[in-house]
Amino acid sequence: MNVFVELRREDLPQLRDALESQLPNSLAVYGLVDVMVRYGLEELGTKIFVANETPFGTFVVLTSTCSWEKVQSFTMYSKDIDQTDNEDESANEEFAKLLESVPGLDWGKPVYLDGCPPCISKKIWRLKKSGRLLAGLKYKSVSQAHAFLFVQNDDGDDDDDEILKQITLPEDYTLDNLSPEHTDWVHDRWLMNFSETKSAMRTIFSKLPSVAVFEKDPAENDAKTTTRNTPPVSWTMMYPDGALGNTFTLPEHRRKGLARSVTLSLLREVSFVGSPVFVYVDDENSASAAFHEKIGFRKVYPFVWEVYLPPNDSQEVSLSKRAIC
Repeated sequence: MNVFVELRREDLPQLRDALESQLPNSLAVYGLVDVMVRYGLEELGTKIFVANETPFGTFVVLTSTCSWEKVQSFTMYSKDIDQTDNEDESANEEFAKLLESVPGLDWGKPVYLDGCPPCISKKIWRLKKSGRLLAGLKYKSVSQAHAFLFVQNDDGDDDDDEILKQITLPEDYTLDNLSPEHTDWVHDRWLMNFSETKSAMRTIFSKLPSVAVFEKDPAENDAKTTTRNTPPVSWTMMYPDGALGNTFTLPEHRRKGLARSVTLSLLREVSFVGSPVFVYVDDENSASAAFHEKIGFRKVYPFVWEVYLPPNDSQEVSLSKRAIC
């Protein structure tokens, strides 16, 4: 019998409050719920299920967390999951039964574990080794990363003014948001573009915050005309899970502080509405970690991204070592 109950949108604020008390451990799931409460994004089809009174406490599972075609995506969180020993086979069996009852997930088909705590990943891996779940699928680590959370000042200074002071844009550039018209340009340059279709990206750009830098056109007096008619040269965005990312600057425009300016501008916008400001940085990407720490982010909690695919699946998930952004 299915132990999960699907939550309606009106139920989400209460769930968000419960998850907020468990930050930063709950950050991956909290961010998705917070985005759904604030922005909707019903078009992306994410569903939220909760199971109470399980051997692992209250269990929250989100399915279709990205639009990767032909691959099921999900993430999950339970406050008590890390208190059970991964070597405990009876606990692993209970965990398998719980996962098998998640509506819509077929464990014989490709699965993308989208930003889960390592303790959950380890349990799933043991179930695969035993043949209990994901039998016949090949494993690939997409990323082992940490969440970096922006930390507000504790010295009484006005954080908003401090952020504004740090945004220094050269005079031949202008700031604006990304729009659906920029989808092809941005998607084609995104390291993780296998995980979202261009159609989903258009929806994301139309609903979620983003910031981009554009070169000013000397022939145009209206900056808005410039940003409508020309592609951006640097940008960052909010993902559907609430993280900031997909930060990129065209090579010929680097070393001008553009990535810093777009990051600070989006940081300011997101923090203004009260959402946590966070990014995910691959554990081997020391340059990205240093960049974000200098701005005011602090490493807070580990997460993993993993995929299980059929042995003959040709989908490309080979990533260079850089931030998931």
